[in-house]
Amino acid sequence: MAAYTPAFVTETNMAAPFRLCTMAAGAMLLDAITGGTVTRTAQQMSLLAGTGLYPSKGTTLADVGRAFGKLGMTLDRAVCAWADVPEGRWLIVQGRMRVVPVSLRIQRDYEGPHAILARRDGARSWVLDPLGRDDYAGAWWPTATLREFALTLVPGQVAYIAVGPEYAEQEADTMILAGGLGLRSDYALPISAGTRIYSAPDGDQFYHVSADVRPAFIGNADGWRAVLFNTSHFQDDGKQRPTVLYVRAADAGAPERVPAGDDADALQREVQAWLADCPVPLPK
Repeated sequence: MAAYTPAFVTETNMAAPFRLCTMAAGAMLLDAITGGTVTRTAQQMSLLAGTGLYPSKGTTLADVGRAFGKLGMTLDRAVCAWADVPEGRWLIVQGRMRVVPVSLRIQRDYEGPHAILARRDGARSWVLDPLGRDDYAGAWWPTATLREFALTLVPGQVAYIAVGPEYAEQEADTMILAGGLGLRSDYALPISAGTRIYSAPDGDQFYHVSADVRPAFIGNADGWRAVLFNTSHFQDDGKQRPTVLYVRAADAGAPERVPAGDDADALQREVQAWLADCPVPLPK
């Protein structure tokens, strides 16, 4: 195995359905390439990529590439024959779980598309599966199984992603802090009175804002914009608290940078209040 093994990152620390496996694998790859000096969660990587917290169709290797680009890193994304897949490097590999023996699956009844972080080591490969929970820290797969998994998306070929050595800290205005779902937002989203605000992308629960507002802008998600509202809507206990909600991109203006000053300070206080109350958003 490699001299440094990244800490495990799960995609299961928020409400189902789980669609951030590729981003969780990307977070672990980031940890691996920087020797643990730079870490992010799956949710943070998805926000960096602009895919939001609940992407409707999961995330892709290209999305991971955008997230790494925000961190100043260059990714090598390739589709090639198995023989050309590099050995001894940490790789994000995508495939279909139906070819993986049930004994190796964490979610035993799942047979659909998935992404893992893996490192080939001769006849066996160390695999970090984002569906892991609790004390999970990885498992050995036969390299033959990894090969079969990797060849299921593009017949006869493997889609994988690896990282180059360059790293530069991202710009402060898009800074996402390591540890938990911390973030800083220097942008607000103009929303007009009467606009529908939803509990989740494509969800059926919504309410209308009663006045023009400019909540903190959190990220994009396939035609939706995620924002932070201080509201009692969608709360089981009826109490008002900062909550991540969604508005159709077509129904809102473009995100606007908030100049330094009282407005910016108020925006950050709202974000920090959300973090203190709810480390990961759980919209219904």
